[in-house]
Amino acid sequence: MRLKMQMLERAWKNQRPDFDQRLTDTTEEILHQVDVLTEVADIFSQFASTQQSINRIENLKMLLLDFQSTLNGNLNTNYSVQINESHDCHAMVDKKLFRLMLENLVMNADNNRNENGKLSVEISLQEDADPRYWMLHFAANDRGLDEENLALVFTVQFSSSNCGYSLCLPIVKNIVVGFQGEISFKTEKNVGTEFFIKIPKY
Repeated sequence: MRLKMQMLERAWKNQRPDFDQRLTDTTEEILHQVDVLTEVADIFSQFASTQQSINRIENLKMLLLDFQSTLNGNLNTNYSVQINESHDCHAMVDKKLFRLMLENLVMNADNNRNENGKLSVEISLQEDADPRYWMLHFAANDRGLDEENLALVFTVQFSSSNCGYSLCLPIVKNIVVGFQGEISFKTEKNVGTEFFIKIPKY
């Protein structure tokens, strides 16, 4: 950014005939860089907020239904939410972070779309095989992950997206840990990725 401004200043002093175009191009590039830096700052702010989980007794069933109402599908994106429990699903969670967890799972899948651009996301809630937990299952038919990256999925340095600085999955992991829960996943290249989130019952 500094170099661009120095080059623009030099063009002004030398009265370059293409100065107006240089000014326009430089302004657009700087505004784009500011937008990128703002987005990065927002992502790191989200990551920091996951360290401050304020857990209360919540009904995961209602939280998931509330989140479902915010999902907007279109021709290239389809969302499905299924709750396989007729009774309430109580757990000790921070409801804002629960929503943030779901938002980041969706964002990660969206950033990792297949080449055809179409995305299908399925979210389900049910009792886990271990009756002490609820199981939140998240599946997306995204590009999947390369085998060499599997050990890095939840690290801050890793990004499955094209933008290169996504913290979606580290944010998700931090939130689940704050709920005293567990998270695992399985993935297949060019087929999709599934996340299995176990949250202790209350």
